[in-house]
Amino acid sequence: MSRSPNAQPQKPTDDCSLVIKRTPGNALVTVHGELDEGGCQLLATILTDLTGDQGNRAVAVDLAQATVGPTTATVLTAAACRARQLGAKFIVKEPSRQIVEALASREWGELIEILPRADSR
Repeated sequence: MSRSPNAQPQKPTDDCSLVIKRTPGNALVTVHGELDEGGCQLLATILTDLTGDQGNRAVAVDLAQATVGPTTATVLTAAACRARQLGAKFIVKEPSRQIVEALASREWGELIEILPRADSR
C-alpha cells in the first residue's frame, strides 16, 4: 500500500494505528483497530497538536475502521472545542452509534460535523 508523502503513521499499541494526512489547511487522522486507553492518549496528543495554532481550517478523524473505547468521545469533544476556539471545523467521519450517542449526550451541538456511516443513513 502506497502512502502519501504527507501521511505519518503512528502506532500506539499492537491493536491500533493512526495515520495523519495533511494538505494545506487541513488534516485527517485515520484510526485503524481498537482505540483503547493508550490509543486515546495518542489521539488526544495528535489532535491537540492539529487543533492548535497550526492554521488548520479543518481537522477530521475517520473512525470507519476503528473500535472505540469509553474515553473516545471525551477526546473528540475536547479537540472540537479547541478547533472551534481557533475558527476551524472539526469533523468525525463514520463514527459508531456508540460515539454518536455519547457526543449527543454531551450536547456537542455545532462543535462537531458528523459524517455518518453509509449503513446508518
